[in-house]
Amino acid sequence: MIRICLPLALAVLFAPCPALAQETSSDTPQTAADCTAPGGPTDQLVCNTPALLALDRQMTALLAKMGTIDAKLVEAQADWFERRSKCATDKHAAACTETAYRERIAVLQALTAPPAQGPAPFPCRFETAGILQIDKGDTLTLVRDGTGRLQGVAMPREKGSRWYPYLRIVDSPEQLRFVVGNNTSYCERP
Repeated sequence: MIRICLPLALAVLFAPCPALAQETSSDTPQTAADCTAPGGPTDQLVCNTPALLALDRQMTALLAKMGTIDAKLVEAQADWFERRSKCATDKHAAACTETAYRERIAVLQALTAPPAQGPAPFPCRFETAGILQIDKGDTLTLVRDGTGRLQGVAMPREKGSRWYPYLRIVDSPEQLRFVVGNNTSYCERP
């Protein structure tokens, strides 16, 4: 009897259930913490930590204000969210998550801010993106295309942090090194 019922049980267990599939799957990837039903450990951490929840809400408000992110050197929100979720595997999960949010908020604020008046940006040739204008600030480096449109926001990695900004900058007297994900580009100083 077990032999007859086992295949039937497996067929029922693994059969698609349309009602359940509609409730649990979505074509829209998650881009912020869902505190109504926190699914992963990082969402649970964010939803149970007032300071992290405030950062998530600040980021969500910036995203709502700006709409679609259309910059070549800015990580897509869903990709950032997926990377942020990996902070759960870090022994300092709260610090990793906070750094991730602070970096994302800085990038979104730079993307929504009007162009700042300051020293003239210097040109830089990247293998993958052509000639870009580099506007180096104290903490953020803005990367603009030839028309002046912001294409990316680079920042250094925080000392002691296990979180890596998507677009990182490593500064030396001769050149700037930009790291986008796993790709590195160099820019000679003028």
